[in-house]
Amino acid sequence: MLDLGLSKKLKDAGLAWEPALGDLFYYQVGDHWEKDVLAEHDIKEATHQIIADWIFVPRLDQLIIHMEERGYRVESRHDACYIFHPNKPHICPWWQKFLAENRTNAAGEALLWILQQEQAVD
Repeated sequence: MLDLGLSKKLKDAGLAWEPALGDLFYYQVGDHWEKDVLAEHDIKEATHQIIADWIFVPRLDQLIIHMEERGYRVESRHDACYIFHPNKPHICPWWQKFLAENRTNAAGEALLWILQQEQAVD
C-alpha cells in the first residue's frame, strides 16, 4: 500500500480519482490522517468538496492502468517498476527503472515521474 506522502504527491501532480467502492483513501481528522475504504454510504453522504479533500491511495493494478492509459509499457517486479514509452523517445527513450521497498511504491514513483513529465510539457 502506498504511504500518505507518496499518495499526496500523486494527487498534487494531477492524478485524477473517480471514487469507486473499495478504493482506499486518507482523510484528515484534526491534525492527523486516518485511512479508510470507500463504502456506499461514503459516496451517498459525502459532498464533492469532502471527497476532493480526501487522498486517494491507488492499488498496484490501478497505478499500472494509469500508466498504460498514457501509452507506457509497464513491467512490475518485486521492488521495481520499469516503464517505456515507444512513441515518446524524447521523454522516455529507454526503459526507466524505479526502485522502492515494494512493487506498489515503485509503481507509484514511476507514475509520479510520468505526471511530472506531463506537467513539464504543459
